[in-house]
Amino acid sequence: MGSETSPQLPLIDFNNLNLETKSPNWELVKSQVYKALVEYGCFEAIFDKVSLDLCKAIFDSLEELFDLPLQTKQLNVSKEPYHGYIGQYPMVPLYESIGIDDANVFEEVKSMTNLLWPHGNQSFSKTIHSFCEEQTELDHIIRKMIFESLGVEKYLEGT
Repeated sequence: MGSETSPQLPLIDFNNLNLETKSPNWELVKSQVYKALVEYGCFEAIFDKVSLDLCKAIFDSLEELFDLPLQTKQLNVSKEPYHGYIGQYPMVPLYESIGIDDANVFEEVKSMTNLLWPHGNQSFSKTIHSFCEEQTELDHIIRKMIFESLGVEKYLEGT
């Protein structure tokens, strides 16, 4: 019998990119992003601005968040579909998600934090905000590359 290997998601390095220049490295990474999305629909990103310490802190913070009582988590509601607390569905009993709108804006994170922890949780707020700031930068880079690859970069400002 032959052995089958699991497909590996493309691993793309986003370090050392300058948003303002069309360097050869920018063009290389942009082509890798486009190819990965066409072939796989996703990829794994290497982005050193999100340190291992921050990754550990975000997982610890999220564990703390999801360990809250159900009634507390359900306080996080949103007018936008799927942006508040989602969970307790019989078809997917272990699934939960909690959206934090505008998590790259510290006051928004702090507001949601104070809703769930009435006495505050400064560490949680700082960790979530720091992680989201870095992710927002990566999101902007990836969006710009996709729009450029599709030849529609003039529409980027509206996203």
